[in-house]
Amino acid sequence: MNYKSSNKYNDAQRNINKNNNYVPLTKRMRPNNLNDYVGQSHVIGPKTVLYNLLKTGVIPSMIVWGPPGCGKDALVNLIIEENKTLCDGLITLIELSASTASINDIKKAVKEAKTTSNQTIIIMNEIHKFNKLQQDIFLPHVEAGTFILIGITIENPFSLNSALLSRCRIFMLNKLQKDDLISILSKAVKSINGEIILKSKNATESNVTTSFFIDQEVIVWLAEMCDGDCKIALNGLESAVEAKVSNIDKSTKPINLNISDIKCSLTAIQATNNKQSDNIYQMHSALHHCIIGDDENAALYWLARIMETGEDPVYIAKRLVRVASEDIDFDDEDAPQRFIQCKHVK
Repeated sequence: MNYKSSNKYNDAQRNINKNNNYVPLTKRMRPNNLNDYVGQSHVIGPKTVLYNLLKTGVIPSMIVWGPPGCGKDALVNLIIEENKTLCDGLITLIELSASTASINDIKKAVKEAKTTSNQTIIIMNEIHKFNKLQQDIFLPHVEAGTFILIGITIENPFSLNSALLSRCRIFMLNKLQKDDLISILSKAVKSINGEIILKSKNATESNVTTSFFIDQEVIVWLAEMCDGDCKIALNGLESAVEAKVSNIDKSTKPINLNISDIKCSLTAIQATNNKQSDNIYQMHSALHHCIIGDDENAALYWLARIMETGEDPVYIAKRLVRVASEDIDFDDEDAPQRFIQCKHVK
């Protein structure tokens, strides 16, 4: 669990970054204001509901949903920044992850929200990993305005508690377009002392600080290869630069980064695995929907598709137990316990 108090959070974070020799490129490229945010104009464009709410200092409880690397964390960070500016920094920010947080962690966060005079915002990463009983804890406090809840998820939010959803706005982000990634990568190259070479130019001259050249074609290839995932694109670029540039003497001329260099740090398998991971979550959501909709054949189809991906059988069992216990009434009260015991059979 990670608690961060708002009025000192950003100053402290900036100090940490100054004293830290290594800040990941994905973090360094986070936008500082709404004008720097790339993509998702349907959610955060000048005429959108969210944009107008932020400009008036109103943040509703919300669920931010989208595929990996589409800018969910960056958007939430900007929401906090905008709100902090309008509130003169007097907010309390609490970050939790459903992967590691317990019921006691949530109760502790609620207690802090009740005792502080500042506006409290709770960010819940991977909120889809909480079962509906755990999600119920948020309900009365969201309703009473004790805190603002921002849930982040890569899974279709229909699987969340319907009562909680009715009290939150849902903002759906799409995977980034190729032009979006090209724009982000171009800024990233400049931020790490690189220079992009267009077709009409040659890498004959450079600034004193330039450490590498990279062709525009390589940037376009990387943007296409990553299929909308900004994290994969930036990590691929950063790894290639670190591998080839970091050990070069500063007195040497800038080197050229080519597609082969990028391929060494970013393979097609990496991008495919990430796409497959996102698809698995969608398959689980489809299976859940078919089960509660009494569509047996469709449920079997999605179960077979999930098993074909090599998904962990234990995780499949957990999801089925969750569906059974939360959405289906039991004639046999011992059934849930037997289901749980089955996962221990080898």
